[in-house]
Amino acid sequence: MAINDELLRSKLHAFYDEFKKWGWRKAHWYLTKDGSVINRKKIQRLWREEGLKVPYKSKKKCRRGKGNVKLKAMQTNHVWAADFQTDETSDGRPLRFFNVVDEYTKENLLQYDSPTRQP
Repeated sequence: MAINDELLRSKLHAFYDEFKKWGWRKAHWYLTKDGSVINRKKIQRLWREEGLKVPYKSKKKCRRGKGNVKLKAMQTNHVWAADFQTDETSDGRPLRFFNVVDEYTKENLLQYDSPTRQP
């Protein structure tokens, strides 16, 4: 049984009013679960023509320091930065380093070379 476009548009609006966070794929599933045969592409076309859209999810903001202020080093030992680095020697052995740097003086406070196994 074919459903005309006007009835389908009203059903899509009713679906959208009830489930605002679902898109046209769920609308297609919802409208065809009672046994009616509706083409998926038709639902997608009508959804787009009616201007129905799923709201975008907002991204979480990164916390940097207190509030939205990025921490800036004001004195020695105020802000440290840690980093893992990997490299390999000319004969193929891996090297791994853990570095801790003072942001104010740019001094390397700690450099740890992890022991690697010989093959």
